[in-house]
Amino acid sequence: MPGEVKEVSAGYARNYLLPRKLVAPATPEAMKRAEAARKKNEKVLKQDKERFHDLAAKLKGMKVELKEKANPEGRLFAGIDAKKIAQCISRKSGEQVPESMIHLDKPVKDAGVHAITVKAGDQQLEISLNVIASDGA
Repeated sequence: MPGEVKEVSAGYARNYLLPRKLVAPATPEAMKRAEAARKKNEKVLKQDKERFHDLAAKLKGMKVELKEKANPEGRLFAGIDAKKIAQCISRKSGEQVPESMIHLDKPVKDAGVHAITVKAGDQQLEISLNVIASDGA
């Protein structure tokens, strides 16, 4: 995490971290930069949390419908992934929902109602996705 100050062994710092510019020695000016980076990171995290809270209020209880081509048994020809779900939610809610917020164990491949988890940090909510099978011919 940016702004973190850690103590590591001298060999690890000298042979691995410093040559790859993954760390900086803990000089007074580097400590000031680390503190500024930590504060900036906290501010960004707080803004993301507030944004998700506002977004959650709009998405709570939302039901999204998608019409997809399927065989007569209701099995979709192409799975529905997080990107497609995020686009559909964004269109319906009017808010930009990043694909990274949609958590699926695997793509949706069957018609019917599915619970979709929308996650940001430690907060999450569920929306309902109704996949309607259309004639695949």
